[in-house]
Amino acid sequence: MMLKNPKVSVVINNYNYERYLGAAILSALGQTYENCEVIVVDDGSTDGSRAIIESYGDQIKAIFKENGGQASAFNAGVEAAVGDYILLLDSDDELEPVAVEVSLNKIDPSAARLMYQLRTIDSEGQVTGNYRTGKPTEFLGTLGESVLKQIGATATPTSGNFFRASALREVLPMPTDAYRICADAYLFMKVHEFGLVQKILDPLARYRVHENNNFFNSDGRFGLKDNDLRRFLVNWLNVASLLEGYFSVCEKERKVAAMGCFTKLTVVELISDARVRRLDIDQLKDWPKPTILFIAFRCLFDRKSSSRSVIRDLFGVGTICMNEVLPRKFSRALHRKLANYKR
Repeated sequence: MMLKNPKVSVVINNYNYERYLGAAILSALGQTYENCEVIVVDDGSTDGSRAIIESYGDQIKAIFKENGGQASAFNAGVEAAVGDYILLLDSDDELEPVAVEVSLNKIDPSAARLMYQLRTIDSEGQVTGNYRTGKPTEFLGTLGESVLKQIGATATPTSGNFFRASALREVLPMPTDAYRICADAYLFMKVHEFGLVQKILDPLARYRVHENNNFFNSDGRFGLKDNDLRRFLVNWLNVASLLEGYFSVCEKERKVAAMGCFTKLTVVELISDARVRRLDIDQLKDWPKPTILFIAFRCLFDRKSSSRSVIRDLFGVGTICMNEVLPRKFSRALHRKLANYKR
């Protein structure tokens, strides 16, 4: 049953995004639905973020904390929230004015999380015409069903989600050391132990693509230092292991197919790269050669891309094949050459 005039908490997490932070806060304050609170969690920023946050006075609830990573920021923000529903917003993104109103009108009582379309914008806020939400389809069902139907319901960026607060609080606080990054994906997995996933087609937020919002970029991933690669993969593989738990009763082939729906080709390249480097990551043992090759080709053939992206994907699959088939010394030599190669 839908509550009458429910309270909604918009929780903005920020770390060194002073350039975009003001726009994110204004988009949260400018909602057409009035019964909202805006909470801004600053995770130990070293730029001018604090002054921007303080300039909004009592319009927002500000939380300043030492840097602890994304999980700790989410923990602090949700703990302070009093809303019946919670919308998490990255500080480099923006909400459409009707985001909360439409989400409240459309969320099903059985849903723990509602996800909506994200328009992409560039660093200057101009709409690019692309979206970040997987297949353009509506959905209401379990997490397992959403993955097997490949609707993209597990990997939506933070700002594309509207949570039932009671479900979200069941899974928090989350482990902070294990999820300094990829903490949003942890929430997506665990929250569905307490309700269904729902997807709508309404574009309710804007996802900003800029030079600093990716942990690695497509040209530089082969040049990642071992520690950076390990840090990313440990976080990602922790999340992947959560998803695998939903398929514990499935036959092996179906489980691999499900993981393929969740995995992007660039991540498979990084997993393969880590194997070539022989990094000490326990979870890599769950990604043997046949699984890596199967998912790499699945990513390639499932994707509808521009010609430039297709070329990039073919290059990626070729690299993975060489990693997994050639002797290790040849693969290492290949990566040294690619580290400085711009595609």
